[in-house]
Amino acid sequence: MSQSITSGSGAQGEGGGIGEEGEDQEDPSSSSTLEQSKDEELANFRAEWRKELKSSPVSQNPVSSLSPSISTTEESETDEEKARQLFLKGVENEQLGKLYEAIQFYRRAVQLVPDIEFRLYESTNQRPAVETPERAEDETEEDNLELEEEEEVEEFDPSQSDLTSHLQRVMSKSYCICQPKVPQKMTHISALPVEIILYILRWVVSSELDLRSLEMCSSVSRGFYVCSRDSEIWRLVCVRVWGVNCGGLSEYKTWREMFILRPRLHFNGCYISKTTYVRSGENSFQDQFYRPWHFVQYFRYLRFFPEGLVLMLTSTEEPTSCLGQLKTRQMR
Repeated sequence: MSQSITSGSGAQGEGGGIGEEGEDQEDPSSSSTLEQSKDEELANFRAEWRKELKSSPVSQNPVSSLSPSISTTEESETDEEKARQLFLKGVENEQLGKLYEAIQFYRRAVQLVPDIEFRLYESTNQRPAVETPERAEDETEEDNLELEEEEEVEEFDPSQSDLTSHLQRVMSKSYCICQPKVPQKMTHISALPVEIILYILRWVVSSELDLRSLEMCSSVSRGFYVCSRDSEIWRLVCVRVWGVNCGGLSEYKTWREMFILRPRLHFNGCYISKTTYVRSGENSFQDQFYRPWHFVQYFRYLRFFPEGLVLMLTSTEEPTSCLGQLKTRQMR
């Protein structure tokens, strides 16, 4: 009896040992399945999270809220630059005489930026905001010169004296005939003595008696006005026109007044006379009572030169087609 019990208990013990070993053998397989399920769930979660990031607009809102303003400014800047380049190309084509191409460039520029012309004008003519000390000094010097000139100028009274004598008194207080308006790097013409200026003006008149250029020089400044009224220059002009025996200033105040008021030939143009007359023609052989009349018209051109040369041309053509032949001393 005791042996059977012990054997039974041993059998039970063996059976229990076998059961424990079976449980120990089942644990690794269950843990591996759990890990696999966790990995799958994690992979699924990551995939869903990525899909949500791609599809959801929440992540794009911060960037998109700032991007429109930046993009609009960049587009406006690029449009203005394109319009500027197109407008400048239009200006170049217009200067070259290519008007059709210039209009095309202008039209494209205005379509991009309607006021591109005014923007370019403001950008090119905009003065610098910060002025250099040298520029400030130059401006103060110019202002001082203008103030000095205004203080020195006297009121002109025509009843007391003429304009030339008045300006001579004003210019006698200064040391030069003119003053530079803008600072010059090279020597200005105002640095020349008055004698040299008068000598230059004589060459301006020259042997061609180009008095129109002399009058243009007199309109530059007060000093040039006084120099252009020099009596020696106008005396030489009168001698050139009427010869050595032109007379004195008994009837005129100045040589310039003599040149203006005294009858003389004009060398800076052409004299034109138009002649018209009616001439009777011959009778017709078919009708003896019909008598034709001819209306004749022609022009005579005379061009005088200071040295005494005269060119004469008679033609039926209008002056517009004939005056070009009288520009030089040798007719074409």
